[in-house]
Amino acid sequence: MELANGVTNKAKGFGYAEARASTAAAGVGDQAFLTGTAGADRFYGFSGYSQMLDSAGKTFAIVSGFDYVEATGEADDKAYLYDSALNDLFTASGDDASWDWDYLDHAGVNLLAKGFGWVGVISRTGGSDAKQEIPPINFDLVYYGEWP
Repeated sequence: MELANGVTNKAKGFGYAEARASTAAAGVGDQAFLTGTAGADRFYGFSGYSQMLDSAGKTFAIVSGFDYVEATGEADDKAYLYDSALNDLFTASGDDASWDWDYLDHAGVNLLAKGFGWVGVISRTGGSDAKQEIPPINFDLVYYGEWP
């Protein structure tokens, strides 16, 4: 895991890693970067936390409290991206799938999934969510919930 704001922590070779942005600087640009394994991983991205699971369903990385989370996968990996309770914008383009939570009041991506072969996008928490697809989209994309 890499943490921004002048601090980088990398954990390699561990079966499980966890990071929390919980200091006074939390909410001021803290970033977390997650990378999958060689197997068929699953990434779950929520507004409060995100986690990566291996092909057996075991969590090997979890982060919480970060303003920006980026997960990198491969063609056999799946990403499940959830909205927040605010007005959110989902964007799909190329290899990237992203959520900008509260996009009407603050511009900027909060959750980015890169390189995944399949992405499920879930709009269920509230607010008025919007979506945009910018071709080409290089992954299978499935929408769940209520969309305009």
